[in-house]
Amino acid sequence: MTDRPLSFLQRKNLPHTVPHWVSGRPTYFITICCKDRSNDELLRAGRAEKLVESVKFYQGRQKWWSHLFVVMPDHVHGLFVFSEEVPFTKTIAAWKSFHTHNSRIAWQDGFFEHRIRGAAEFGEKSAYIRHNPVRAKLVTVVEEWPHFYEGLD
Repeated sequence: MTDRPLSFLQRKNLPHTVPHWVSGRPTYFITICCKDRSNDELLRAGRAEKLVESVKFYQGRQKWWSHLFVVMPDHVHGLFVFSEEVPFTKTIAAWKSFHTHNSRIAWQDGFFEHRIRGAAEFGEKSAYIRHNPVRAKLVTVVEEWPHFYEGLD
């Protein structure tokens, strides 16, 4: 298998205005796990940076709007609003497939999703995502974790 060029990751200017469709669509808490949960597969070989850049790329293409996204050693979490153009299951499958082929990440089948049902729950899930690296004892404070993306609301 040959590496595909990652030229799309070179895009410098992304729209930071929240698309009009975000306010009318549900927000989902998403967890996607590696097949092998016992190692740091996502932190090796620049994969974390590529994952974050691809979240930004998908956002720039209005496939989704990412409120928050964090890369952990063996899984990712995010709060996403998905475009109506494609079912969100297909959007996530395409994103995973890209990273399987280009970064050789072995993902578990499927993913976990939970629809956010209000501001309080949004706050709880946001805090959970933000503090995940601290709870895992990877850093002592949230700001130390480099593999994090926060969309502008």
